[in-house]
Amino acid sequence: MGMKLRDILLIIQNLEKYNLNFEDLSIIELGEQELKLWEHQLNNEYIKKWLTTNPRKWPTRPPSNRLGFFSKDFFNYYFKKCTALDFVCHCNQSLKIDLEKDVFKQNINEPFDILTNLGTTEHVGQITTTTRNPQYHTFKNVHNLVKKGGFFFHNIPYAKDKNHLLMHGAYCYNETFIKQLSEKNNYTVLKNELYMGAERPNFLDAFLIKNEDNEFMSEEEFDELEGLFETPLKKK
Repeated sequence: MGMKLRDILLIIQNLEKYNLNFEDLSIIELGEQELKLWEHQLNNEYIKKWLTTNPRKWPTRPPSNRLGFFSKDFFNYYFKKCTALDFVCHCNQSLKIDLEKDVFKQNINEPFDILTNLGTTEHVGQITTTTRNPQYHTFKNVHNLVKKGGFFFHNIPYAKDKNHLLMHGAYCYNETFIKQLSEKNNYTVLKNELYMGAERPNFLDAFLIKNEDNEFMSEEEFDELEGLFETPLKKK
């Protein structure tokens, strides 16, 4: 799906409230993201400074009215480090990971301060699936990938209910899912609302803090969460 300037600003503005030193923070990026920028956005203070480093272009040529870069290169400039994981990778430094399996038994050996999920979790179970409950294993990995006191930033497809599905991936979510997920796992909810702007309408913004190094909820408890909907794109 890709990262946009609005996502970067939302992440930075929320983190700034905690007076954190960005150079001390590590980021794990679910899905190797293209940073999509339009020409009128190039004068943004964060973008303008970063562009002086001559960052790598995204390998697929974008439409003529915008530019594409590796978003992890942006975060590697402002933060301690950014690691991207995906099922299919463009960069040889990104990690090939299956989110239905324990990531710490693959190529990950430590948790991170920040996790970004911009249109990735909903695709787990869309092309192939190896478990009965791909979303449970995905969100268990999401939980374990973040340190105590760390942050989750989700931007995921929204559905009011099962009759109003967004055909973007195998799953849709709403505010109730985020609320109940947070209650069960002791996350603080900083933001949990539907975004209706022009850049990515009908997607849910959720910004959460992990308050303790606790075990993720059981699969039985996860199955009882409301606000998670399977779409016809789910692999049968």
